[in-house]
Amino acid sequence: MPINTTELGPGTLVLGAGALAVSAQLLGCKVVPSENVTTKAARKVLSGETLAESSSATYSATLQGKFLQDLGAAEAASVVAWSWANKGTEQPVTFVPNTAADSQVSGLIIPVPLQIGADEVETDMEADFTWRFAEFPDYDHTPVP
Repeated sequence: MPINTTELGPGTLVLGAGALAVSAQLLGCKVVPSENVTTKAARKVLSGETLAESSSATYSATLQGKFLQDLGAAEAASVVAWSWANKGTEQPVTFVPNTAADSQVSGLIIPVPLQIGADEVETDMEADFTWRFAEFPDYDHTPVP
């Protein structure tokens, strides 16, 4: 198999039912899956037999990245205002890491309000974010023929 790689961008990130396109404010973005494995140890029972060890796994994911803060924008166009107005609610999201790659991740995220401010004056204000998916997101990849 030959080496293949895809760069981040140009792409899109669209938030919420009102379809807030925030790609121009986004410095970086990624979907990070995780696995939680629960294991039950083997146990001896009264008959002398052994109940075998068992394990199960669940999967979750977060949407992580960094925004440029946009405090002067109207609420309908501000990712900061959107995150504050929609905190703790399930919101649709579609993330396309690279439009030429014909791949996207979509699902429902639960936003946490973005930070406001910065550590230094006279610098662009940025906000890191980690938003949990309500359920494991969908990955759609349609290869170019």
